[in-house]
Amino acid sequence: MNTPFLQHQTAESPAVVSVQPDPTPAKRYARGKLQTAADIGNEMAKIYRLAKSGEMDASIATKLTYILQSLAKIRVDGELEARLEALEQRGY
Repeated sequence: MNTPFLQHQTAESPAVVSVQPDPTPAKRYARGKLQTAADIGNEMAKIYRLAKSGEMDASIATKLTYILQSLAKIRVDGELEARLEALEQRGY
């Protein structure tokens, strides 16, 4: 296997540093469909079940749930904005 090298030279001394790939890749979680409030609620329920069963660390579950709550609010705000615009175009 060829290992990439970074070369860094200074006036005092040349140096060669070996760069090794990270041996532990980041954990990847399945992506859920998050288009509706029901989708987001289902994803929150899945995270809850994973945390409750111990399959997911509670601190990660808390962070993901916070993100989902923020996403839900953004979706609601976007829907309200679109409905308001439609009403304004009708002259209400």
